[in-house]
Amino acid sequence: MTRQLLAISLLSASFLQAEPPTRLLHPQPLLEKAGIKTPLQENHRIILTVTARDGSPLELCFTTGAPFFTASLEEQGISFSGTLESVSGDTAILGYTLTWETPVTLERPAIGSVTNVIYKKSSLQGSVRLELGKGLVLFRAGKQSAHVSVLRLEPGTP
Repeated sequence: MTRQLLAISLLSASFLQAEPPTRLLHPQPLLEKAGIKTPLQENHRIILTVTARDGSPLELCFTTGAPFFTASLEEQGISFSGTLESVSGDTAILGYTLTWETPVTLERPAIGSVTNVIYKKSSLQGSVRLELGKGLVLFRAGKQSAHVSVLRLEPGTP
């Protein structure tokens, strides 16, 4: 028993004397893995407008200063994520994944006047080159559409 206590105390002492490992988090490997050559130097505002089948628009507007972004609004059933890379003064490359849910009404006259609503998930993924300040249509299907624009913000812009 004494040997065990001695061994435990020696191990504890050597563990306490050891320096903790240092861990530096550098975003460069993440940027290289994502294929981003030029990270953002300023804040940018991304504006996504999705129009539903009934014609009602939903605007998602957020600001990012990092090359990676994610926005998810569960109550609206929409998620938008991706990368933003500055190419030249007024041009950027936007890599994105857009997912949304569309309500579909099912009427069941055989069961009476029961109406069920189910949600169908759709998604779109791609990469576009766009001019800052100008909009771009990502997709259009009937009355449904998605439009995106990216603005470079001046320092101090709210």
